[in-house]
Amino acid sequence: MADTALLPQKSSIWWIFLLQGFAGIVLGLMLITEPGATVVALTTVLGFYWLITGLLGLVQVFVDRSTT
Repeated sequence: MADTALLPQKSSIWWIFLLQGFAGIVLGLMLITEPGATVVALTTVLGFYWLITGLLGLVQVFVDRSTT
């Protein structure tokens, strides 16, 4: 019974790594073919991502009272 706990378990999130690989390939191809447009698009996406996560972080600080 204890031997089964030591066996490696298959991950159920294998598809996330597959998507990450596809995204890397697409991003690489975009950077090779159109580097200027890709950098502009990535800058815009990163800007919105950081803005949204920053706002959600601030909301969590004021809403989550369990840490104080």
